[in-house]
Amino acid sequence: FKALCLFGLGDIDAAYETFHKASWSNNVISPAMTFIAAIDGARKDFDLMKKHSQTALAKESEHAICQSYLAIAEYKLGNESAAIRLLKEIINKDKLDHLARFLFCHYSHTEPDTFYSLLNSNPSQTCLDLAFNLADAGLFEEAICLLEGLGKYTGMSAMASYTLGYLYE
Repeated sequence: FKALCLFGLGDIDAAYETFHKASWSNNVISPAMTFIAAIDGARKDFDLMKKHSQTALAKESEHAICQSYLAIAEYKLGNESAAIRLLKEIINKDKLDHLARFLFCHYSHTEPDTFYSLLNSNPSQTCLDLAFNLADAGLFEEAICLLEGLGKYTGMSAMASYTLGYLYE
C-alpha cells in the first residue's frame, strides 16, 4: 500500500525502492514487478523494463498489463517482430485485452479502426484506463495517440479530453 501511495504521489524513486522491498513476498511479486517495470519504462530503461516484466510474468504468466509491458520493452529495444509476436499471442489468448490490441495496431501500423470499432460499453473509460497504464510507463506519445484516435473514431468524454490535455503537458 505504501508503494502505491508513493507512486500515486509522484515519489517515483521511493516507490521503486518500496516495490522492490515488497517483492520478497510471494503473493505480491507480480504486481510489484509490474509497477517496477512501469517505472523502468518511464525512466527509458527498457532493458530493465524487460527484465522486471519477465520476473512478474514468471510468477503470473497471464498478468494482462505486464504482458504488454514486455512487448513494449521489446519494441523500444528494437525487437519489433518479437513485440508484434508477443502482442498477437496475448490477443489470441484474450480477445478483450484492449491494451495489447491497441499496441498491436499502433506498433504494426494497422488501421486504428480495427481497435476502436471493437470497443463497446464505454470507449472513453476503456481508453482512459489504457492511457493511464501507458502514462505510468512513461509512454505519453502512445497515450496521446490512443486518446486522439478515440476522438476521431468514437467521440471523447470530458475526462478523456482533460487527460489528453494533461498528457500534452
